[in-house]
Amino acid sequence: MLTQEQAVEIRVLARQGHSIRQIAKMLGVSRNTVRRYLKEPTVPRYSPRDPRPTKLDPFHDYLRERVKQAHPLWLPATVLLREIREQGYQGGASQLRAWLARLKPSRPDDGPAVRFETEPGQQMQADFVVFRRAKSPLSAFVATLGYSRMKAAGLLVDCGTANRLVGDWLAEVANVRVHATLGERPIDRWRHEQGQLTPLPQALRRAWGPLLGERPGPVPHESLQHPLSVYESIREACA
Repeated sequence: MLTQEQAVEIRVLARQGHSIRQIAKMLGVSRNTVRRYLKEPTVPRYSPRDPRPTKLDPFHDYLRERVKQAHPLWLPATVLLREIREQGYQGGASQLRAWLARLKPSRPDDGPAVRFETEPGQQMQADFVVFRRAKSPLSAFVATLGYSRMKAAGLLVDCGTANRLVGDWLAEVANVRVHATLGERPIDRWRHEQGQLTPLPQALRRAWGPLLGERPGPVPHESLQHPLSVYESIREACA
């Protein structure tokens, strides 16, 4: 059986005045095949094939639930890949990404992102968020150095077990994998950046002692994000 494109091409060539012999030679098929397709009133179509089973099939329900739990945030494929591999998944990342693409909601184009790089010890990004878990909120703090992308993170408000798990993730995954943008491991770049960092002032160490110790204390739940003008004023005061 010919493809739909070949069947259409036979009719097009016939309307252009080509003989059956010429069409058969041009398409590499027999003359009887050309005659049959010219006589049939409709173009034959292949019946749709049943989807082939994949290694990812047993994990579809789990992945849908994880995507639903994270909404409106979107979990990276690398995170989900690590989770299902711990459950026995033996397929590749490309198969997972292709399947997740069907679940990802469309978003408006905000234009190209503007990336910038800084010298060692010059810039750090800090994020703070509060997860609401019934009556027990869970606070998280993440800091990322701009040059090396070395990360430090902590789950606050008396969450020792959670902090140990985060520490394992930083040591075994986040800081030792090759960074997609830099093409290097954060831990390797951090060794170069480490010499450019300055110790935390003693006054801040005393004030932040509960947060820097082994048992972090509670922190306020209000937002720690401020307008850029606030940070500009601080920069000018320190200049």
